[in-house]
Amino acid sequence: MGVLAGTLSVLFTEVSTIVAGLLGWVPHGNYQPPPVGSDPTVAAALALLAGVAVMAPIAEELIFRAGLQGELEKFAEKFRLGTFLLPALATSLIFVAVHETADPVLFAVRFVGAAALSYVFKKEGVLSSMTAHGVFNGLLALPILFAALNAPWLGLLMGPGALYAAYRSWKLLKSQRPDIASGALAPKPFSVRHALMFLPVLAFGYFALMPNIFWLAGGLGLLAYLLAKARAALRMAGRR
Repeated sequence: MGVLAGTLSVLFTEVSTIVAGLLGWVPHGNYQPPPVGSDPTVAAALALLAGVAVMAPIAEELIFRAGLQGELEKFAEKFRLGTFLLPALATSLIFVAVHETADPVLFAVRFVGAAALSYVFKKEGVLSSMTAHGVFNGLLALPILFAALNAPWLGLLMGPGALYAAYRSWKLLKSQRPDIASGALAPKPFSVRHALMFLPVLAFGYFALMPNIFWLAGGLGLLAYLLAKARAALRMAGRR
């Protein structure tokens, strides 16, 4: 589901901005392109790709979906407000506002993508929303790497490749429906093992690539999660 949602979000974004451009839209003057310059090196392009396709999805999905949306779901359930619509809308608005406030067209387009991430999180969990986020960011950043490699023609393969990946993901999801309906197949939960894998990734990104505040916050959230799990394990051992 993560691959399918990520590729479809890229398709929606590209089509929407093309249509808006044909209707006369131009990006707001405050819009900032990726910080790699007009003639990026391969190293800079790879660093950007790692940041947007790996570090950012891990950190931001932990903060916004697992953290903010998860807590809002508990609040909404307590007051019988439903557990998806209001938490997803609030989380998506905050998420997009953090990333884009100047351009109304980009705000609207990105809000749709953020809502898709909230839906994937609700259906399949944070690992799936991380995948969707990473696929989306990675596909949008790949042309920068192709340009740095002096092979922009590789971008021509992205459309067919992304559509094929979406089709295969859809076919797999369709084949899994009976197992999902019967309960034989369930979303993969986030675990201590994942936290131990992701924590050094975010630390590397923060100290080796750039001191991004979201990566720091995501890492601190993982530390808090691990400490809570350790305390729970100690309490269980004490009861025995």
